[in-house]
Amino acid sequence: MFKSDEEIIKIWKKDPHEGFRLIYDRYAGSLLRFVYRFTGNQEQAEEILQDVFTEVLKSNFETANFNIKAWLFTIAKNKSLNFERKKKREIPSDQLIQDAVDLQSTEETIATHQIYERIHSIQSQLPKDLAQTWHLRKQGLDYKEIASELSIPIGTVKSRFSRIADFFKKELKIERQD
Repeated sequence: MFKSDEEIIKIWKKDPHEGFRLIYDRYAGSLLRFVYRFTGNQEQAEEILQDVFTEVLKSNFETANFNIKAWLFTIAKNKSLNFERKKKREIPSDQLIQDAVDLQSTEETIATHQIYERIHSIQSQLPKDLAQTWHLRKQGLDYKEIASELSIPIGTVKSRFSRIADFFKKELKIERQD
């Protein structure tokens, strides 16, 4: 039971729900295929199709000799072109994530480098006895080995490390939490 656009518009004016159903049933499939050719993405094509039929719901079809098909395909074409323009301007979310990771990695690298420079600077300010103890520890010696190497009691080594820690905390402005 094929109805002309004029008949559909008459039905629309009496019963918009039925008029909408007739328009949708007649044109939705071909509009979806048409839009899909623009987007190449089924999900986007369906979203644009929904936008097209939202426009239909807003319409009041003032004239009886209105070409519904031409109107629908014009709306679909314009919405598809707008989608393509928008897509070209968008940065893919994967790229945004990678850029953020790269930026964070760069910032972390810079911060780490600054911390190492600061620690190196502080190490150079250590008093000679503490510097010797610290140097041996950096070489991997434990307290007992350091005590033997410097010919000092192990308690003195422990005391020096306490002083080294306090020195770094003071220079790095870290408050001691007891």
